[in-house]
Amino acid sequence: MNLGGTSAWIETLNSQLEIEGNETFLIYGATVYPEIEANNFHSPAAKLVAGLGKGAGTFSTLQSFAEIRKEIRRISPDVVNTHTSKAGLIGRLAVLSLGHSRPALVHTFHGHIFSGYFSKTKVFLFLNIEKIMARFTDLIFVAGLKVKDDLVQLSVAKSEKYRVVFPGGSYKPGKKLPQSSNSPIVIGWLGRLTQIKRPDRVIELALRFPHLQFKMGGNGELIESLRKGAPKNINFVGWTTPEIFWPTVDIALLTSDNEAMPYSLIEAGIQGLPAITTNVGSTSEVVLNGKTGLVVEANTDALASAILELISDLKKLSEFGDCAKSWTSGKFTAKEMSSLHIEYYKEAIAINK
Repeated sequence: MNLGGTSAWIETLNSQLEIEGNETFLIYGATVYPEIEANNFHSPAAKLVAGLGKGAGTFSTLQSFAEIRKEIRRISPDVVNTHTSKAGLIGRLAVLSLGHSRPALVHTFHGHIFSGYFSKTKVFLFLNIEKIMARFTDLIFVAGLKVKDDLVQLSVAKSEKYRVVFPGGSYKPGKKLPQSSNSPIVIGWLGRLTQIKRPDRVIELALRFPHLQFKMGGNGELIESLRKGAPKNINFVGWTTPEIFWPTVDIALLTSDNEAMPYSLIEAGIQGLPAITTNVGSTSEVVLNGKTGLVVEANTDALASAILELISDLKKLSEFGDCAKSWTSGKFTAKEMSSLHIEYYKEAIAINK
């Protein structure tokens, strides 16, 4: 289970479900470098199945199917909720292979891979696989209205099969580090250093604003190329935690070409940070444009204009931060997340009967 939004989602959901007296059991895959393993899932109520990982071969993948099927029969759950593409496919096939005695089946789309990730041929294949799987899935959970709209438009399933759920934030805001009045504004970017996240735009922005400091948290396959082209006002901090990272910056930045419901912006909002984000996926459902930050087109010019707008008006910067804290702390709660899941799980169980 690699560090990221999906692992944060599952950790928060499982913890809250168990607090409320529900039993959960997690089956997860191994990570592949440069991803980092989330180390908080090793418990008696969790099992690592290596074949679910990205680098697993055909035999290992088939073994994972058998292992998951065996575990589902052993546990006999009321509902199975699958996540991510590969694990989601194998998990759903394992459930469906049980026939009429299977538990209710739910799949969660945290985003989708049908734009910006793969070639047209692969997208066509993956899309049609999801269309087939959707027919046999009782309900589909989606992380945000935009993700639902995209999937409906792609004809993955009809609108009535989807249920929109929002992530719950388990982030505890840290104490802001003291700064002198003449300290430069620090703009923070936290995520995987991969093409779809467009970290190259941070490099371009740092070159345009040499008087600002840019801090990049995370790692990925682009780290070396980014370091080579980076100006001196960028600090690469590597893998870190939101609790360490967000208290050290003044503005949260997201530059992606594709997103779902970004946990990084939720955590930044709870920290009380205004945000600048590209208008992709469900980012505008986290950042309220003109209230908690600025939501702009996915290009460097638009991001640069937004930065200039915020750093030129420190009052607005402060007001956006206060509003972001209030909005995200009230909207993205673990209790609300759990309540929606329980409601929709019961609905899926009723559909499956």
